[in-house]
Amino acid sequence: MKPLTLTLEHFGPYENETIDFSSFYAQSLFLISGKTGSGKTTLFDAMSYALYGSTSGESREAKEMRSNFSTIDDTTRVTFAFEHDKKTYHIVREPEQLRRRLRGDGEKLEKAKSVLTIYNEEGKEEAQYTKQMDVNMRIQDLLQLSAKQFSQIVMLPQGDFQRFLQSDSDNKEAVLRQLFDTSMYQDIARSLKDKKKEQSNQLKKEQQKLSTLFEQINWDEAYIEKSTDELTIDEKLDLYEEQKESKERHIARLDETVNTTKKQRDNQLSVLEKARALAQCFEEKEETTKKLEVKLLEEENIHLLKEKMNDFIQVEPLEKIVDEILKVQQTIQKLNEEQEQVSHLLEKVTQQLVELTARKQALEKQQPVMKEYEKRLVKLEELVPLFEEEKNIKVTLTTLQKTEETQSNQKEILEQSLNAKQFQYTQLQESIATIPTRYKEQAELKERLSREEKLLSKVEAYQLLEQQNATLSSELIVLNHTQKQLDEELAQIKLTLSDKKDQWARGQIARLSLDLKEGMPCPVCGSIEHPTPAHVTQLSKEEFNDLEELIAHLEQRQEEAVQQLSNINAQITSSQEKLSNDEKELNEMRKTISAELMDKESSSWLDDITQQVGKTTEQLDRLKEQLVNLEQQEQEIMTIKESSKEIEQQLATVTKEWQQTQEEKRLQQHSYEQLKKRLGEEFSSLDAVINEQKELQHQLENWNQSSRQCEKAVSDATNERTKTQTRLEEIEKNNQIQEKELGTLKSRKIEYLSNYQWDEDKLQAILTDKTHKASYEKTINQYEKEVFSLRESLVTLEEKTKGTEKPNVLDMEESYQEISQIYDELVDKKRQEEIQLENNNKTIATIQRLMKNIKEEMQSLHELSVLSDVLNGDSDHKLSIERYVLQSYLRKILNVANHTLKRLTRGRYTFALRDAKQSSKKKTGLEIDIFDDNVGRLRGVNTLSGGESFIASLTLALALAEVIQSESGGVKIDAMFIDEGFGSLDEEALETAIRALETMGGSDRLIGIISHVNELKERIPQQLKISVSKDNRSHATPQLEFT
Repeated sequence: MKPLTLTLEHFGPYENETIDFSSFYAQSLFLISGKTGSGKTTLFDAMSYALYGSTSGESREAKEMRSNFSTIDDTTRVTFAFEHDKKTYHIVREPEQLRRRLRGDGEKLEKAKSVLTIYNEEGKEEAQYTKQMDVNMRIQDLLQLSAKQFSQIVMLPQGDFQRFLQSDSDNKEAVLRQLFDTSMYQDIARSLKDKKKEQSNQLKKEQQKLSTLFEQINWDEAYIEKSTDELTIDEKLDLYEEQKESKERHIARLDETVNTTKKQRDNQLSVLEKARALAQCFEEKEETTKKLEVKLLEEENIHLLKEKMNDFIQVEPLEKIVDEILKVQQTIQKLNEEQEQVSHLLEKVTQQLVELTARKQALEKQQPVMKEYEKRLVKLEELVPLFEEEKNIKVTLTTLQKTEETQSNQKEILEQSLNAKQFQYTQLQESIATIPTRYKEQAELKERLSREEKLLSKVEAYQLLEQQNATLSSELIVLNHTQKQLDEELAQIKLTLSDKKDQWARGQIARLSLDLKEGMPCPVCGSIEHPTPAHVTQLSKEEFNDLEELIAHLEQRQEEAVQQLSNINAQITSSQEKLSNDEKELNEMRKTISAELMDKESSSWLDDITQQVGKTTEQLDRLKEQLVNLEQQEQEIMTIKESSKEIEQQLATVTKEWQQTQEEKRLQQHSYEQLKKRLGEEFSSLDAVINEQKELQHQLENWNQSSRQCEKAVSDATNERTKTQTRLEEIEKNNQIQEKELGTLKSRKIEYLSNYQWDEDKLQAILTDKTHKASYEKTINQYEKEVFSLRESLVTLEEKTKGTEKPNVLDMEESYQEISQIYDELVDKKRQEEIQLENNNKTIATIQRLMKNIKEEMQSLHELSVLSDVLNGDSDHKLSIERYVLQSYLRKILNVANHTLKRLTRGRYTFALRDAKQSSKKKTGLEIDIFDDNVGRLRGVNTLSGGESFIASLTLALALAEVIQSESGGVKIDAMFIDEGFGSLDEEALETAIRALETMGGSDRLIGIISHVNELKERIPQQLKISVSKDNRSHATPQLEFT
């Protein structure tokens, strides 16, 4: 991702500023300078907001970045353009903000807006996204970085990385966890630790439950004393097995007794049931005999019912004849009623026919009048088009009248507008005549402002030089004090070294004196006689080695102190020379500035010249505004000329159209007058013609409809009369046939009554009684069925009780109850024993399952403990899973950083992850050392000088950015910003850091340094200067080379 431009509108302290990053790619390294609080970091906040909708920091939300000086009519907006893979991405974001309502008064809260436009290599629009979710997803897919990661990669807090480089493992872990989001591993380890604790507590609960279960076992009296708490779990289980076997034998004996008693009870029950059945037979026999005697008393009534049933059979043929006579009589009655109705209908139809014939004749007499109506309608049809034409001409005349008035108004307006333009043209000509004078005043003000700004630069340089001299004087005092301390330290080292060397020599002499032998030459003086060998304290080998190491250390410290003293002396000499030169330069500058400011006090120089520059700038700004207005007036004159020509052309066109409208109006008026003559005065309007038309048509339609209806009614009435006469004749004929049939049926009825010697009363009585036939028949059948059933049951019971006596059931039941009670008691006792055994067995089974679970859980807890200890770093290695993962990331970062660090230090330094054994009390594993190729061994990072430490931390930060991008799979970020971290560097370290940054930059990477250190302003030509005006608005001014 290569940044191109960034525009901030009412964002932070910026009102409307555009930063063109592409202008800085030539040298790749540029400086963003400005006072504290001027808005340097706000530029990066705006870039982060444009990409992700959030700022780089966490202190303020995006909507809070709206400028304090913004009004309700201003829009807060950030526009960011960047290039990737030959495509240009243009993104615009507006935060949630209060704006004035477009309609009406008041304010409204506008929602946040986002627009992403993608252009191809040719600059043509390829795609556009206007929904915030779509824009965020597209940016996320492209960069593959979160907002937080982007901030960490692009904005490098150099001071933080210097502290990170020298921090311990715990502090490094906190930083790396945030960068690589490895808290998941920490959560897993903590979760396992919590699970271990939870499982341990669960195991304790189950062990307690095991004790409770043993207390629930029911022990027999013989085993209660044996089951003490002193027994182990296995001993208690063995004791229970012994009781269980004894209990099972006892239950088996009870079971045999129960079975024997059950057989005795079942035998007595069988005898009892037989006795009960025999006694029941005797009782049923007596009851059946009584029922049969009562039933036989009904036999006489049943005989009478059978005689009636015989009469019902004989009357059935005569009953059919009676039914047929009744049907024929009903048919004759219906025919008579219908004959009467048809006769009445015939009279009514005949009367209607007479009336319809008279109405038809009256309609036929109206026919000549209807012919006249038809002729009148034809005449009226001819008048309708003429009236419609008259109406259209009226509408046309009205339209032409309005058009004429409109054109006349336009003509008048155009004439007035043309006069106003000519007047305005004259006034503007007089105004722009002052332009040459204004330009002359502008040139004079610019020249004066240039002189004042140069003088301001001199004053600022003078004050800066004064401050540097004061600082240099303070440093010189510190250096002199340091020189004195080093002299004292060097004297002390020399004294201690002399003493230790003397001690070492005496030790050597003592060791040699022990080896002297008579006749053998001394290794020091060569004498073969040794009359008085030295007598000194003998040193042990360890004491001798320690002394040699101390002497070597003191010699090394002496060399270092001499070198430091030499460096400090050189610095003091250099500082004194520089201070002397600066004093000379200050005197010269003081003379020059005093002459130009008329010998004013130096303390007021900066305020006076600043006020002068401000006043001149304000005068120049006012003059610029006046010139802009005058130039706009020149443009207005050209516009007025062009618009005057357009008005003249419009006036000519409108005048011509107005004349054409008048001519067309005259022609239409003539046509209207001619048409009025053709219409005459019979009708005043088209509505009168149409009304008469409708009336005549209505009368014709009514006459035609009435004629058709009357004709149809006469035809229908004639047909109805014919049908009615035919039906009347049919009814008379059917009536005669039914009368004849009725006579025949009555003769048959008399003959049948004579044969059975019945009269009419007897016949009616039988027919009436016949309605009870089904009831009589049911009663007879029921009686015969019950008598038969009772006699059959009596025969069966006689056979069952033959040769026996009725048994005594009560005595037998008492005996059965006694044996049953004994049996139930035995069964209950056995059941209680079985339940107790079953409950004990269930408790033992639960105990065994619980013991199995406890054993498995103990094994699982052991495995979980081992895993938890390993992941949490509680094992011997003291390395947690998260720190192991972070160690892997840190190795990648150091490997990447080493390529740059070797190049910048010419192969001297490389990073190395410390491989020391872990402390038993403290978790380590993330400490960083430096391998120094000059000495061939590892050094601590805190031994690096200021410049070396800066280079190391910078390469570490750049490597971290590269690793994060690599891990996320996103695009390469071709720009990064280094925030501060330079103020604490001395001159030599700062020089080293700048050379390193210049080396790191290139055509493919842009590095921006955010700092207010003056030395950087003097070394880096490409700068983005952030200044703050009096109204607290910040402005960004690019500088591409030293002026």
